[in-house]
Amino acid sequence: MTWIKKFARLKYVFIFLAVGVLSLTVISILQIRLSDQGMPEILDLQYAFKYDQAFSQIDSYTEKGIALYTWLQAGDMIFLVGYGMFLASLSAFLVMKLFPDRPKLLWISAAGIGAACFDFLENIGIFTMIRVHPGPYKVLAAAVSAAGVIKMLLFYLCAAVCVISAVILAVKSIRKKQAD
Repeated sequence: MTWIKKFARLKYVFIFLAVGVLSLTVISILQIRLSDQGMPEILDLQYAFKYDQAFSQIDSYTEKGIALYTWLQAGDMIFLVGYGMFLASLSAFLVMKLFPDRPKLLWISAAGIGAACFDFLENIGIFTMIRVHPGPYKVLAAAVSAAGVIKMLLFYLCAAVCVISAVILAVKSIRKKQAD
């Protein structure tokens, strides 16, 4: 886990936060343009969707909408790197502050990277679903949906580690100040 220690610095936390925020801004602009094309909901923002729901939604996409969706997915590829590394570096930073003598706990930081990996798989699956439609690809739709669920579980796990660690550190700091 020495590689994650390298990113467990505030400098990297802020760099990855900036990458995530900038790419999320681009994604938000593209989502507005997609809703102008009659595509108010996109598959990237849904998880645990059903086969029929996914492909009926794809049926409603226009050619221009699909082109915009492709750009949105490109922005999402940058976003997943930003948020995955942000969560990994922040959780590693907080865990190292909280438990400096337990380096094995840094493995929990891998949940942020795992979320990004499953987001990548979800994006590739959605990209493929849009390109191969129409077709009986129930397994593909199920795999994409499962990747989205696992992504969200890992994301929330890593976010919970960050919040809980930050709260524990804040409580320790307040107790230390009160003891002085």
